[in-house]
Amino acid sequence: MNITSKSHQRIKAAQAFLVLLAAACLSIPVGAQPNVLAGESGIFCSRGGEEAVGVMCDLAKEMQRRLNYSPSISIVPLSRLKITMKQKGTNTLYLPALEGEEHAKNLQIVVEMVRDEYVVVTSTRANAVKASMPEARQLLRVGVLRGSHAQIEAERLGWTNIDVSGSQEACAKKLNMGRTDGWISTWNGARYSAKSAGIDIATLLRGAHFLDAKLALMASSDISGTEIERWRRAFRAMKADGTVARIYKKYDFQPVSGDK
Repeated sequence: MNITSKSHQRIKAAQAFLVLLAAACLSIPVGAQPNVLAGESGIFCSRGGEEAVGVMCDLAKEMQRRLNYSPSISIVPLSRLKITMKQKGTNTLYLPALEGEEHAKNLQIVVEMVRDEYVVVTSTRANAVKASMPEARQLLRVGVLRGSHAQIEAERLGWTNIDVSGSQEACAKKLNMGRTDGWISTWNGARYSAKSAGIDIATLLRGAHFLDAKLALMASSDISGTEIERWRRAFRAMKADGTVARIYKKYDFQPVSGDK
């Protein structure tokens, strides 16, 4: 073996060592399954006994299976998810994340999973439809889910009449009992949570548009482009073979225009 060949071997060995060292410094085993952290958000993600359920959580679990990962999602309060998203996490995927939100500015968009819209919901038990935002602003108390995009946007716009609850079901019950006059929620989320709370969804009135909701799976900045592309391919395959549509149907999720 000549000197040049030995030099090449030393260089390759040094390069391999640096790659392993970098991975060790990041505390991420090479090829490790990314953690998935989901905020409790009713129809999108919630606790179903010992597992995560909901449209986005079901989609994420199916993606994990197709990538030969163990289906595993950790559920936390939505408000805690927002705090965690702003921190510099490692090897973590987050959902639901609203495209363009402040909390997600340092994250990478993996794939847009669902498209919905936040609206001002009222009840036939007490109110008429609030078809415009000026009408909606006149409501005395408007329910929102703690940590939700609805709460964040309402506070940004200076709404002072919001009533914060820890779950979508609680928001639905307060509206039904007349403790609030309105409720800002995605329309699909309102229907799902009212039904879960034993409330007739026919009593819900869909009012003024409040906020577009393009909800995505997002990734911490350290996850490689190659890994993100693997998740994207899995989702594209699920759309192509009808899996996404079947999961939507399971939850009676009615996508807005552009997401069908």
